[in-house]
Amino acid sequence: MVSLSEGSWGEGGDHRVWLNEQTQWTWEAAHGAEDRLLDLVGRLDWRGSPALAEPIELAARELLLLQASDWQFVIRTGGAVDYGFRRFCEHLARFDRAANIADARSRGLPDDELTAAELADIRLHDDCFTDLRLEWWASGGAGRLPGIGVGVGRGPARCRRGALSGKRALPCSG
Repeated sequence: MVSLSEGSWGEGGDHRVWLNEQTQWTWEAAHGAEDRLLDLVGRLDWRGSPALAEPIELAARELLLLQASDWQFVIRTGGAVDYGFRRFCEHLARFDRAANIADARSRGLPDDELTAAELADIRLHDDCFTDLRLEWWASGGAGRLPGIGVGVGRGPARCRRGALSGKRALPCSG
């Protein structure tokens, strides 16, 4: 067995480029989205309902896009602050819309024209992760990506929760 020490290619060989006062709000938002996805997957009967599974799958895709890119890097280094900020907020907004649709459908609320337009819009952007499976987030699904052996969204860069919660709104909130 080989043990690797924690490290980074970023400035200082640690995580300061990604986790700092300037980007902490992104981590709080991403962790809140992750918690919400875990709640949806655990609480709703998506296995028996394609109408519930679809918006949850779209929310999961947006969560991965929140977590999988270097939005914090481009914000912190100043190279593309507006771009990183905008893209992060767009993924977070699409996540929230998809999660809200799943919640509404779980309560038996009918889709309206706005719901159909929102789903079409979410589907249109960043059409990736087409083989995504909600089982990856389901309890008993081990929370693991197939063949990789690492947990989904529970890595070492997880910051302290609640450091800013309740003290101010997220920069990209309405």
